[in-house]
Amino acid sequence: MLQNYLKIAWRNLKKYKFYTTINILGLSLGMFCALLIWLLVRHELSYDRVYPDYQNIYAVRTNGTYNGQVYTNIVNSSPLAEALKADVPQVAYSTKITFNRKSLITYEDRATKENGLFASDDFFDVFRFPAVEGKPSEALASIDQIVISRHLAEKYFPALPLSVKPSNSIMTKITWSGLL
Repeated sequence: MLQNYLKIAWRNLKKYKFYTTINILGLSLGMFCALLIWLLVRHELSYDRVYPDYQNIYAVRTNGTYNGQVYTNIVNSSPLAEALKADVPQVAYSTKITFNRKSLITYEDRATKENGLFASDDFFDVFRFPAVEGKPSEALASIDQIVISRHLAEKYFPALPLSVKPSNSIMTKITWSGLL
């Protein structure tokens, strides 16, 4: 019985080629749009869920006007983080993060540019990354401290323990305080 249905369907597809093409294209376009919408919704609902306490992490955005048009921007003034922490009792931690930028890293005879962020000392209180070495709560206590990934540590310091691994960046000596 099923074989007869398939035979009739195939004959109709061959007989009415124009309508078959329109129907198949419409079905394909509809399925593609549904898949695209599903992927977009899934991505938006999974945003930042990799962090513990993700429901308590918020990004502050500001509205501004430029040439008569209102725009929303994720870039905020630097004192805003401290002001929110001091003036809004619901804010337990606030952190400032710069854009991802390449910084010059030199060690002994090697020098290269690596991607990195500048962050304030509350960064690891908000974003709880597991530390391989060092204490995340103390990792960014001073302006001359950095935390690097395991990949970067193996690239520059393959055999040294954390306490011995020096580095310098452009003009400032920095202390390596943690490994993620």
